[in-house]
Amino acid sequence: MSGSLSERLSENIRVVRQQIADACEQARRSATDVQLVAVTKYVDTPTAIALARCLAEDIENRDANSPIILGENRPQVLQQRWLDWPADLNVAWHLIGHLQTNKIKVVVGRTALIHSLDRVDLIDKLNDYAGNNDLLVSGLLEFRLSADADKHGFSDADVPQLLERWPTWSNVKLCGVMGMSGQTASPSDARRQFEGLRETFVRIQSQLPSGPIWNWRELSMGMSGDLPQAIAAGATLVRIGSALFRGLLNC
Repeated sequence: MSGSLSERLSENIRVVRQQIADACEQARRSATDVQLVAVTKYVDTPTAIALARCLAEDIENRDANSPIILGENRPQVLQQRWLDWPADLNVAWHLIGHLQTNKIKVVVGRTALIHSLDRVDLIDKLNDYAGNNDLLVSGLLEFRLSADADKHGFSDADVPQLLERWPTWSNVKLCGVMGMSGQTASPSDARRQFEGLRETFVRIQSQLPSGPIWNWRELSMGMSGDLPQAIAAGATLVRIGSALFRGLLNC
């Protein structure tokens, strides 16, 4: 890892950490309540490794008990990352992009969290595969927050069906929700969309049985362009990519 690359990545990390801290202060929240998911879909594996090493060295600005989280969009890219990843660099991989059912076997058992559980048949097949292989999969329910054609996810009208089917998914641990603001959303629109997702999160939470098995706590929302709005609305996971690579690779 060259010094110039390390320095640029470290500076970008510092800026992003400060943005998270500022947004948390404005929202009267603790910065430790929000985890950074560093999205590496923009870069090759050596640059992703360089970013992970900089994040590992950033002890002063992160909770030492929190894992280094890297997010990827495509299962096939994740598969290649794992093959090339150094054994001494431990990270928690999150899949944040759309998951086709024929890629389930690629990601199950190797990702800490799947953010994009966006349809019942996917959860059914994920549960079947995990059960057949004696595995437990952690995931988030993705909700569609805008009318953008490229967005996926459930709607509020799907919540009763999800709650009804929930007990049958014994090998899928649903931990929260994920959503993306609209591509043309203004800051106020993004805030409104994220607050709507928060309301959905609370609605589901209120109807779950009590007990530790229902580890319902994550709101994955907010990216480089709408970070303050997401944190103000209660995000616990923010998916940041382009801001971490500012000044590199035309990001």
